[in-house]
Amino acid sequence: MATAESKPTTRTSVVFATFAACLLAGCANGAEGLPPAMWRIDDASPPRADSTSVDVLVTRLECSSGVTGEVNEPDVMETPDEIVVTFTVEDLELGAATCQGNPEVPASFSLNKPLGERRLLDGQCADGDAATTSFCDSNVRWEP
Repeated sequence: MATAESKPTTRTSVVFATFAACLLAGCANGAEGLPPAMWRIDDASPPRADSTSVDVLVTRLECSSGVTGEVNEPDVMETPDEIVVTFTVEDLELGAATCQGNPEVPASFSLNKPLGERRLLDGQCADGDAATTSFCDSNVRWEP
């Protein structure tokens, strides 16, 4: 995350643009009324075909003054061809908040069987609150 003394990274710029787009679009809370979050594969430990657990980095979609907050257990829907994973985060009940971007929080999710040749999809980008933001050019987060 950028500090007042450092230059923002490209990822920070993308995240900021996502928050701005969400703010303009009026994004609502995600599943079960909880704030939506987006995720990406953790480059430090990418999944393999035999993986039954996947490490990811999760970011709150809404403006929250630079706080992602606690990541909730994701909704994981497995099919023979793909796995749709939808994250939410705790409700911070901040009221007004600034939109400087939120840090990525490490998380993981488990699979009922090894990943194999299935694609991993972000449920918030498929049909959730993030679907119309710049972060969701594609909902595919990993494919074999």
